[in-house]
Amino acid sequence: MWYWIFDIILALWVLFDCRKRMNSYGWVAGTLFIGILTLPVYLAKRNLLPNETREGGTAWNVLKNFALLWTLFMLVAIVIGISSVSQEAGNIQNEYEAAGFAIGATLGAGALVGLWLFVMIIALVLGLFLRKSSVVEQGPTGKLKETGHLSMSENGTINKKAKRPLHKTWWVWAIVVLVVLYAIGSQDNDNNGVEQASSGNVATPQATTDTATSKTTKKPDLELIESSVESDAFVNYVVGVIQNNSNKKYGYVQVEINLYDKDDNLVGSTLDNVNNLDPGTKWKFKAVVFQDNAATYEIKDITGF
Repeated sequence: MWYWIFDIILALWVLFDCRKRMNSYGWVAGTLFIGILTLPVYLAKRNLLPNETREGGTAWNVLKNFALLWTLFMLVAIVIGISSVSQEAGNIQNEYEAAGFAIGATLGAGALVGLWLFVMIIALVLGLFLRKSSVVEQGPTGKLKETGHLSMSENGTINKKAKRPLHKTWWVWAIVVLVVLYAIGSQDNDNNGVEQASSGNVATPQATTDTATSKTTKKPDLELIESSVESDAFVNYVVGVIQNNSNKKYGYVQVEINLYDKDDNLVGSTLDNVNNLDPGTKWKFKAVVFQDNAATYEIKDITGF
């Protein structure tokens, strides 16, 4: 979800900049959907205001602006990743999970930093190679120059043609409606996925009876108390609580979960485990779901020894 918010903010800035510079509003739509690719091109080709200068040619400016925007994008991604990791840290059950968590977090952070540096360096090196020092653009350019929308008077002040108020133009309201619908649609998709998964068939292991004709049951040694779905910025999780109703300590407990798409086809499985579950205690499990098309889940088995 954060990616769409990031693009919406960029698109709103491009909207006001296009109005000021008389650029096509198609740039706004492009930024809304693929901002990290569209905005660098827009910055390299937008109309220049009086006294503005752009040097180096289109290729250099596109790649330079992409490197800057990529840095901002990765900074936001890293901050959100750190926030998610901090939340995960509270679910650590033992020293083995803590060690694995530390290794995973370190590798993840290293991968993000490495990806940021690799892409940025490639963009800047290629940009420097394509840079044309002889190309210098001086504002005003494009429609600003053709229509005299902005011109310098003899005393050095900028004369502007009158414009209609921003709130009275149809395209402003069209963009506002598009952004709102886009944000609502994205939120609804996220909620639908969680609701479908949450309503999945949860198979709770049943206790056995002493005789086939017995009408009474007892709680299973390992009982599923509850289960649901949680999501962070990257993936979904099947979470829940399992209680040890026995008088013995389990050295190892595992929950196995099947994942199904919206047509009830099996698309994968996941699991979680814990060590040293004492009698009468509860374990909060959290199994990661990597399958994007998973809509429902079923807890197939809870085992321990």
